[in-house]
Amino acid sequence: MASGPPSPSLGHRLRLLELLIGAVCVLLVSGLGSALGQKVYTNTWAVHIPGGLEEADRIARKHGFINHGHNMFLGIIQM
Repeated sequence: MASGPPSPSLGHRLRLLELLIGAVCVLLVSGLGSALGQKVYTNTWAVHIPGGLEEADRIARKHGFINHGHNMFLGIIQM
């Protein structure tokens, strides 16, 4: 015989699920409304420079940028 607190009723679990789904829908709709049809620009990005750190620094300086070093996630998303 199992002991412990009784599990919530099915009605209680369905109500909780409804509240969670409703909150997710509100967040999705409110976030999408402001982004639809608009261009989005970021001030950060990453590139792969085969020449290494010195070459990356040289290219960054040449074009007026600052090299902030290695990006640990770049290896994960290489294609």
